[in-house]
Amino acid sequence: MKKIPTEIPFIFSAMLLAVFFLSSCGNKNQSQKHNRQITSVGVATAVYASAPEYFEYPSTLVANKKIDLRADVGGRVEAILFKEGGHVTKGQAMYTIDKRLYLAKYNQARAQLRIAETNYVTDTTDARRYQNLWAHNAVDKIQLDHALAQVQVAKANVASAKANMIYAQTNLDQATVKAPFSGTTNVSDVRLGDLVVASQTPLVTVVDNSNMNADFYINEANYVKLGENDRSIREKLSHFRLFLPDGREYKYKGSLDFVDNTVDPTTGTILVRLRFPNPGHVLKSGMNCVVRLTQKNEKALVIPQDAIQQLLDEYFVYVVNDKGIVEQAKVNLGAVSGTLQIIKSGLKPGQKVIVEGIENVRPQEKVKAVSQEGKMAGN
Repeated sequence: MKKIPTEIPFIFSAMLLAVFFLSSCGNKNQSQKHNRQITSVGVATAVYASAPEYFEYPSTLVANKKIDLRADVGGRVEAILFKEGGHVTKGQAMYTIDKRLYLAKYNQARAQLRIAETNYVTDTTDARRYQNLWAHNAVDKIQLDHALAQVQVAKANVASAKANMIYAQTNLDQATVKAPFSGTTNVSDVRLGDLVVASQTPLVTVVDNSNMNADFYINEANYVKLGENDRSIREKLSHFRLFLPDGREYKYKGSLDFVDNTVDPTTGTILVRLRFPNPGHVLKSGMNCVVRLTQKNEKALVIPQDAIQQLLDEYFVYVVNDKGIVEQAKVNLGAVSGTLQIIKSGLKPGQKVIVEGIENVRPQEKVKAVSQEGKMAGN
C-alpha cells in the first residue's frame, strides 16, 4: 500500500479555504453593488419663455447737499443753539463762539474810523483855507500842494479804517455760526467750552435730504446696448427704478441728473447719477441700494441660474438624458433675467438640467431625476 504524504491534506484544505473566501467576497461586493441607492437630483427643463432683461447695479445714495460745518473764526464754544438730529433752516444760528475778542476788535476798528473821518474833515478844512490864502497870494504853492496831499492821505485813511471795521464786523458776525441751508443734523462734534480752530475744527454735519442722488457705474457694453444714440440712451437711463436695502421698490420715480463724459479705462465703466425725491426722508445718505431697468425681450431658451457651473472662463451644466445618465454640456450664456439664465447655445428645448444635488453627481453616473419646475416660475 502506497503511503500518502502528510503535506497533501494540508494543501488541499488551504485551497478549499481560499476558494470559499474569494466566493464570499465576490458575493459581498455584488450584494453591495445591488444595494447601493441611486442618487436623487432636482432637475428643470430648458424651455423657450419670455425673458425680460434686467440691467441691475449697486448704488450708493448721496445727499443733494451735505456739509461738514466749520467755523470761520476760532475760539471757545459758548452756546449750542440747535437740537442734535433735528431739522434746521437756512440762516438759523447753530453755535456761538466767544465774541469778546472780536467785539473788542470791532470797537477798536470803529474808533479808528472815527479818528480817520475827523482827520479827513480837519485836513479838508485846512486845504480850503490854504486855497483862499493862495488866491490872495498869502501862501506859496508848495504849502497849498502839501495841504491838498494831506486831504488825499486822510481820505485813504478813512477807506482803510472802513475796511478794517468791515473785517472786524465780519469776524464778529461769524462768531455766530449759522446753517448754510435747510436740512437735518447729526450729533455735534464739539461741546460747550471746546476750543475751535478757524476753518479746521468740524462742528456738525448738515444734510439736505429733500432730494437724494443715486450714483452707480454701468459697464460700457451695457451702456451702448441701451440705445442707438446719446438721446435714446439717456431716455433709458431715466427709467431706472430704485430698490431699497430690504428689496422693496421705492415708490417715487427718479430723473437723470448726470452721466460722465468719459469711460474709466481701468474698469470700463461710466458713472451715472439719478436724482430721487425724498419727501418722507426714507432715503439716507450712504444707504446701499440697487437701481434696475427692466427691458422686454423676445422669447429665449432659459434655465434656472442654479444649474450654471463655471470652470475658469467656461460655463457648463449637467444634463440628465432619457436613460437617467448624467452628461456634461458646455453652454454659452446670454443675459440674466431675474432668477433665469438665457442660453445662447449648448442646450436644446426639453433637455433636463440638474439644479439641486449637483455636488453629489459625476458625468456618466445614473441618477434619479426629481422635477423642480417651480424654479422656472421664480422669475
